[in-house]
Amino acid sequence: NLPAEVFVRTRATRYAVAVLSGIGDLLGPSSSLVPGETILPNTRLMTVVVTSRNGTKVQVDNLTQPIMLTMNHVNTTYQRIPTCAFYNFANLTTNGTGVIGWDGTGLMTETESSGNGQTVCRTTHLTSFSVLMASGMPDKDHRTALMVISYTGSVISILCLFTMVFIFIHEKTLHTDVNAIHCNLAMSLGMGQLLFLIGIQLTNDQDLCTGIAIVLHYLFLAAFMWMLVEGIHVYTMLVQVFQSGLKRFRVYYIAAYGVPMLIVLITAVRNNADDYGNDEYCWLKVTSGSRWAFHAPVLVIAVANVIVLGVVVKVLVQRSRRRNSNSEETIKASVKGALFLLPLLGITWAIGILAEGHDTLALHYLFVLFNTLQGVFIFLFHGLRNHQVRTILVRYCSCRRQGKSDSSTSYVNTSTSDQTLRSRPQPLTDSTHFSTSTSTGRTLSDSSSGGGEDVTKV
Repeated sequence: NLPAEVFVRTRATRYAVAVLSGIGDLLGPSSSLVPGETILPNTRLMTVVVTSRNGTKVQVDNLTQPIMLTMNHVNTTYQRIPTCAFYNFANLTTNGTGVIGWDGTGLMTETESSGNGQTVCRTTHLTSFSVLMASGMPDKDHRTALMVISYTGSVISILCLFTMVFIFIHEKTLHTDVNAIHCNLAMSLGMGQLLFLIGIQLTNDQDLCTGIAIVLHYLFLAAFMWMLVEGIHVYTMLVQVFQSGLKRFRVYYIAAYGVPMLIVLITAVRNNADDYGNDEYCWLKVTSGSRWAFHAPVLVIAVANVIVLGVVVKVLVQRSRRRNSNSEETIKASVKGALFLLPLLGITWAIGILAEGHDTLALHYLFVLFNTLQGVFIFLFHGLRNHQVRTILVRYCSCRRQGKSDSSTSYVNTSTSDQTLRSRPQPLTDSTHFSTSTSTGRTLSDSSSGGGEDVTKV
């Protein structure tokens, strides 16, 4: 609604509002409104025109009572530094030359009233308005480099994780409680990274993108839950030696896979799954509060794991003077791996949270590098640090090389033998040749003594 001042001062009788799509992209970005930032239009262009009774356009400016404009954001990726601006044609000369562009004079961005995909602007004049914002994303060249790093690291991590899963399942000697937890951790994270690799950018189909975002949310939460389960299991091994392992693992499976499912269901039902997927990627929307449906559980799990592992380390230090048992050696090995991986994964997602709203290239590169190589670190600390796993890998590689060597040797020996038989002279005598060719009922030994001996050798 326009204030009465507009019509009293200008004697205007009517006004019109045009909201235009795609015009902001044609008008381009601004590098002068915010020092050191390039911001782009992120709302439709809103043009307000006031006319007199005869249809003449009336200039409206220097209002004492500001006009409030509420504009919806177009792209959820552009969320930083919302800046209200109008496109200033005032300096455009008749021959089309002159300095024109986005201008913030007479405009104020109401940050307190903005939010939920909208920005409120306060203006003292009427013209063509838009809200310009920074994307928080690197430019095209850096996006290409980040994509190459992401895909390469994800492929390596997926291979490491599924190799670890295969070894833990295939080798019966590795069927222990700790390895079962590591196997589920690797499976959850591996499936999540595989789906990330395949479907993170399938944004053309909104329903498919929403489904991918929901499954990714679930798998990554499950991976973090298994990290918490490992910490709890290590503590249980230390203080409750005789508790039933079967009952304990039922609780582990329910917690590790049930709690993430509950969180995802609540998040999806709360807003009819509208918080999943956007125009850029298939994940939780950065602009909505639902992103805390991932950040908050991860934060809680990390803090809980730190507390549990701290208690375990304290108990181990108190028992350090005793003679170490096999179970305590296993606990120490698990604690060492967990104490390294927990800060690594925690720092990774802390960087990811910071990178969501900033265009600092270092944050984006660090997050992509650490996030895609999580599988490699898990394989190193929960796989290769295990002596049995190393032995199995060495045995497998040795068998592969031995198989190739045996095949090559067999081929060479066969070829050499055939060549020897073809090239060896055959000293058959005339009598032998005669006896074998003309006497149908005689054997080779029935020939003459010299010839029979030679035939037997051949």
